[in-house]
Amino acid sequence: MANILLVQNDHCQSHWRKLLIAQGHQVEWADNAVSMLEMIHQHRPELLIHTPAHSNLDSLSLLQQVKSQASVTGPFCLIVVSDEGFQKQFQAIKDFADDWIIEPESDLERLWRIQSSLRTYRLTQALQKESDQRQRLAQQLIQNQKMISLGQMISGVAHEINNPVSVVKGNVSHVAEYVQDLVDLIELYGETYPEPTAPIQEQIEEIDLEFLKADLPQVIDSMKTGSERIRQLVQSLKNFYQLDDTESKFVNIENCLEDILLILQGNLKGKKGCQIQVIREYGQLPEIKGYPGQLNQALMNILKNAVDALEIRRIEETSSAPTIWIKTTLTSIAPNPSTVEISIRDNGVGVPLEIQDQIFEPFFTTKSMGRGVGIGLGISYQTIVKQHSGHLTCNSQLGTGTEFIITLPLDSEG
Repeated sequence: MANILLVQNDHCQSHWRKLLIAQGHQVEWADNAVSMLEMIHQHRPELLIHTPAHSNLDSLSLLQQVKSQASVTGPFCLIVVSDEGFQKQFQAIKDFADDWIIEPESDLERLWRIQSSLRTYRLTQALQKESDQRQRLAQQLIQNQKMISLGQMISGVAHEINNPVSVVKGNVSHVAEYVQDLVDLIELYGETYPEPTAPIQEQIEEIDLEFLKADLPQVIDSMKTGSERIRQLVQSLKNFYQLDDTESKFVNIENCLEDILLILQGNLKGKKGCQIQVIREYGQLPEIKGYPGQLNQALMNILKNAVDALEIRRIEETSSAPTIWIKTTLTSIAPNPSTVEISIRDNGVGVPLEIQDQIFEPFFTTKSMGRGVGIGLGISYQTIVKQHSGHLTCNSQLGTGTEFIITLPLDSEG
């Protein structure tokens, strides 16, 4: 059964309407261009049956309006004309109609052409859907290959960075000891020879010896902190870019989150000094069985989405401090007795209710051109739901914020 729109005057549509309703079809009717376009938007019919010979509107203009609606997946347009009407409406039929028939004399012929038109429309839609899906899969495959290549490159770079950083980190403690020995020696000289010669006293004042003795330990501590931070960042990058994993492993979700937050540290600083606060409430989760690289990417996409939402809200100059809340708990959701739940919530711009059902669709995005291609949340959904037998839901209120809730079984293969 189908939703069919008749574009005819009252006299003509009566017989067609009765015939279609008798076959179980849902029938809508319009007698002018404005109501026709409203019906197409509201009911999304599969088939539009139009009788231009009986319409008091120009058929060409009418059909142009149908075809110009880029936001509408247009119905299959069947033109019903008389012999005389066909000659008059030939250009409209040629340019805009999907099919046409001379006004049939029998209902059997009418029904046959309707079924033929519906079959053609549905086959065309199915082919288009399959083509779109193949294109999306191809683009996703390309993106995955890019991420794998990027991961391999970063792993190599991380290894090269790690070697000199390890040298620096390993020697900082020795430098601290040597500096302290030198400071102790200088102080011993000062105690033994309290009256230095004029050139030595001049040099002491020029280099500000007291300041150097106080500042050197702090400089060494900052070197130690910096080298440790580089080491952590390198390790986080190596942990994150494990996208070519072929076997599941035990994964510590809270460690994954910390690695991602470290990688996103530059984004969390925000612009114009607007630091994004991250409030953690970790439940000391057990490790789960899964693919660490893919889980890292899924969590990264969700956290990056929160950062972007807060950045948009910052531009809109709201008074509330930008914040991301991350909470992890161990819970039970049938049929899994033990399930990990991760809540990632922000007080950003939120997602309009009418598009919340679409945000996990591949290539759907609300971001402006150049800021995203709309595959992030789609990949997260595929990873969490399809590959790890979990759940991913979105609760959002426009102007208030968004919460993503992720649930994962301890063993997705169990």
